Amino acid sequence: MLIKLIDAQEGDILLKDIMLPSNRPLMFKGAVLTKDNIKVLSAFLIRNVDVNKPVAQALVKASSDQIEEEECDFLTAYSNAVEQYKVLFKMWQSGVPTHVLDVREIIVPLLEQALTEEKVDFFLYKQSTPVDYIYHHAISVGLYAAFLAKSLGLSKGEVIQVAIAGCLCDVGMARIPTKILTKKSKLLREEYQEVKNHPVIGYKMLLETSSLKKDAQLAILQHHERLDGSGYPRGEKAEKIHLYSRIIAVADTYHALTTDKHYQNGIPPFKVLEMIRYEEFGKFDLPVVNALLTSIVQMGIGSKVILSNFLSGEVIFMNPQNITRPLIKLQDSDDMVDLETRRDLFIEVIF
Repeated sequence: MLIKLIDAQEGDILLKDIMLPSNRPLMFKGAVLTKDNIKVLSAFLIRNVDVNKPVAQALVKASSDQIEEEECDFLTAYSNAVEQYKVLFKMWQSGVPTHVLDVREIIVPLLEQALTEEKVDFFLYKQSTPVDYIYHHAISVGLYAAFLAKSLGLSKGEVIQVAIAGCLCDVGMARIPTKILTKKSKLLREEYQEVKNHPVIGYKMLLETSSLKKDAQLAILQHHERLDGSGYPRGEKAEKIHLYSRIIAVADTYHALTTDKHYQNGIPPFKVLEMIRYEEFGKFDLPVVNALLTSIVQMGIGSKVILSNFLSGEVIFMNPQNITRPLIKLQDSDDMVDLETRRDLFIEVIF
């Protein structure tokens, strides 16, 4: 039903994408209209909308309650997976051989749940702690990498191999001295050089494992390589770096930079995305980076945020071409802050 915007009501569902004159999307088909995004449409001079109306508020609330319940169930499953991986990692540290099937049994059911819900929480960094960082990192990277692989059109079998490889990309850390892994200050140069051996160590640990395909083994070896040759352990360049490796490199970097560690506080996700996209341009595979950006768009709208000037608000619009600079509605106010034009501000905290 095509109606005038002034007749739109909260709960109406968009039947078509709303496009700006620049041909970029403002709001997507299926969005449930709220008071705030009706104001956004008005601010962008949208006069008519194609909606399905009316939508019973009870149905909208039931849908919201179901989403919250699903998110809770997923985080519980995620926490259990982290604890299971922690047990395995400590066994590897004590010299027990690495069995890929043990890792598969942890990551695949969690991944299946995420794929069924058609989303992965790209803000899992909030669940991690400096003490348990390495265990959270393994599970998160496995999930992120798999979801990016799916977004890039890889088959289900390949997605699972990427998930397992992502989860195991730091398996070599189990052979790094514990005093280095648990150090609460920045690593010395020689300590960092020792840590940089972990891709080779992990590759050797898994080399004879028949249940992990050669492509996935190679991804574990190459996940710190960069397209411009600046990575390690071999300084490989673009043409020699496997697609799985490129995918895991983005997932690994995103989670590592956003997460608190003993020696370094996490960086806000949108700032990390800017770093990956601009400051580190040429190091990461662009289609993989774009897949990450698209996933964050789907997660970010509606997020509560605190800006670098300490004002709080809600993300109500994200330009897919510049998602690190969304439109923010300030809390307890009708004022909007467009970070695309306010380059002096950035999102400091996401809830």
